[in-house]
Amino acid sequence: MRIITALPLAAAILLASPALARDSRPVACIYAKAMRVKRPDLLALVRSGFRPVSGAEKDAMMTLGEGVTACRGQYGWSEKKQGIALRYLSATVLREDAVYQGKKFGLTDEMLTGLVGTLDAAGRTAYLAGQPGAVLSAAAFAYLKNAGLVTDALTPDDSAVLNHAIAEGVTGIVAQQDAEKDYAA
Repeated sequence: MRIITALPLAAAILLASPALARDSRPVACIYAKAMRVKRPDLLALVRSGFRPVSGAEKDAMMTLGEGVTACRGQYGWSEKKQGIALRYLSATVLREDAVYQGKKFGLTDEMLTGLVGTLDAAGRTAYLAGQPGAVLSAAAFAYLKNAGLVTDALTPDDSAVLNHAIAEGVTGIVAQQDAEKDYAA
């Protein structure tokens, strides 16, 4: 009986969380509908550039296709708006996965968002191009360590996972912000 009573409370807490809050803006429409897809399948689909390989990815693609159709009808999207919403979806999925991968090191969405706030236009462009360079990466790492990132005694594998998560998270946030601006234009 306690479990049944606790479920509504747990749902309210989860939905109140900024990372899991329902985004009802038009640019997030496809993303909102993609929540029916398992996270690993959606991530694989995004990383493949929406070229499904496995059966699970093909199922995810069908679900996304239904979401695109529904959103396009709901908002009267052009191809351009649809493309922007798909970019937003991809960026959001990558951002969330970065936080998931970096969680064991203390990486949070708030840390990544703060880091992105320190980037100039050249830094943003470097991350989007996948080439932040050593100086920018070192500055990002220093910022995040100061913000509470746990970096003591990292194994080479941990360091690789963390560096990838940071780069992917920053790229996801920048791409998400750019998609939001493009959608509003």
